[in-house]
Amino acid sequence: SLELNGNNEFVNFGNSSLLNFGNGTDDSPFSLSIWFYRPSTGSARILAKDDEWELRITSGNSLYLQLNDSSNGRFRGRSGTFTGTGWHHIAATYTGVGGTNAQDGVKIYVDGVKIDDTDINSGGNYVAMHNDSGDTNLARLPGGTGYTNGDFSQLSVFDYELSETQVKYLY
Repeated sequence: SLELNGNNEFVNFGNSSLLNFGNGTDDSPFSLSIWFYRPSTGSARILAKDDEWELRITSGNSLYLQLNDSSNGRFRGRSGTFTGTGWHHIAATYTGVGGTNAQDGVKIYVDGVKIDDTDINSGGNYVAMHNDSGDTNLARLPGGTGYTNGDFSQLSVFDYELSETQVKYLY
């Protein structure tokens, strides 16, 4: 695993078109899977692709996958409560449905159990993610606002939606 101390340590994967899952008109399906050691509760930045998508835990212990339409500042996604510490498997999937109901295509799992129970959206007209030129970062959100203390292992990004059975298998 990779241990990061939360003080300016992160991994920058650069700007790869392989991590773009929208073209401004349509979204594409994708899934994220990672083992994360969380030493304490509170916010954690897990993985983010510039202004396109982000997987994180808020200070209120909501684990969410957020999809961003950077052309108009709108977002969609789902969240669920995650208060656990220690090692956990986190997976987030997206069907690529896009549009105003894009949040309906998001599922979030912790240790093989689906936890998402809340839609998150900014209102307004979400269309699709855009192929922004920013980097993908582990343990840091775009713009460098905060870092994560914890260990990361077995990060996988898929260009399709994992099924619940596949998520359980990875767990």
